[in-house]
Amino acid sequence: ATRDALNMLTPSYVASASIRRLPPFFETRAFVESVAQTITEKLNASKGGKTLILFTAHSIPETDAKLASYRRQLLHASLQSLACAGLMRDALIKEPTFPSESLVLGPDAVAKQMSSESRVALKKRGLDAALAFQSRSGSPHIPWIGPDVREFLSQYVRENKELSRVLVVPIGFFFENMETIYDLDVEARDLCNALNIQYDRAPC
Repeated sequence: ATRDALNMLTPSYVASASIRRLPPFFETRAFVESVAQTITEKLNASKGGKTLILFTAHSIPETDAKLASYRRQLLHASLQSLACAGLMRDALIKEPTFPSESLVLGPDAVAKQMSSESRVALKKRGLDAALAFQSRSGSPHIPWIGPDVREFLSQYVRENKELSRVLVVPIGFFFENMETIYDLDVEARDLCNALNIQYDRAPC
């Protein structure tokens, strides 16, 4: 009787629905092209000056990141997006092989993320690119992957005095939410203002 009652309350479209698990799409052409389009539109609207394209994604615990190759997938999608936007050649993209441990901030932090050839190609256009993480939560005793967006920006500006603009590309977020609006458009923007760096962000 209970099952019959539930069947009566279940809309026909639910009863006939099927669930299909989608494969990972971080390197599909459609996804990469959509990110590349947002980058191109923002760069075309800029006034020039050295620009850091800072890709961001939600931080997760280090143990989970290692199991899922999380950082490698995000970095690969970011580099593919730059190539799709015409900012570097596909041939310059080398498969990231480093593990998903926290990236130690330092002068070589960005160099660990991409090949020197890729950075040279970007530099010719007055650009640089990096991947950082945001929105860390949970117990402070559990290691989460980094670098954190604001920590990374603070150190990058200290080491790159000629930087004039940051374009944040939230490649790990597919729709606007409080973690893009507050963590980026409030906190990260406030930091850029304090550092006298122009802040801009591509939409999700």
